[in-house]
Amino acid sequence: RYVAFWNGVHVYVRGILRNQQSLFGEIQLNGMVMNAAPQPLTLTFRSTSYPDEVRTAEVGPTGWFWVTGLEPRLYTLHVKGAKWLAQNITVDLSSGDVGTVNLTLPGGDADNNNIVDVEDLSVLVASFDAAPGDSNWLSGADFNCDEIVDVNDLALFIENFDMIGDA
Repeated sequence: RYVAFWNGVHVYVRGILRNQQSLFGEIQLNGMVMNAAPQPLTLTFRSTSYPDEVRTAEVGPTGWFWVTGLEPRLYTLHVKGAKWLAQNITVDLSSGDVGTVNLTLPGGDADNNNIVDVEDLSVLVASFDAAPGDSNWLSGADFNCDEIVDVNDLALFIENFDMIGDA
């Protein structure tokens, strides 16, 4: 239950007042068109001596996201989308909210294995010229999220070929 709003959200949990922090910023999805539907991203908050905390954020063309209810500590934030390479960034929530996250996730990872390689090209070729509803439609190959697999998706693949995302 919310008690107050000051330098984070204070939440009453099991009889004690705990300070919870918020994280917000911008995560750009490489090549995403301006009329694209929001895409789910997995945000994994890693902190020494604590279990990982996993959240999901829906990110649209503006890239804006907001996560609340985080413990005040130092994290490595690992961000991964189904067709984008993962990126890591250090986030220090020990002193309060942070609103300076700014990342760009490279596209081209059609098989979601965090590498842009020939296997992704195979997926792209198999679904080339396809749109939702077509028998060969594979959403993982639509890197720019315009609902057609075409030369624009191939260009994003070529731009990021041989890249490996952060572990």
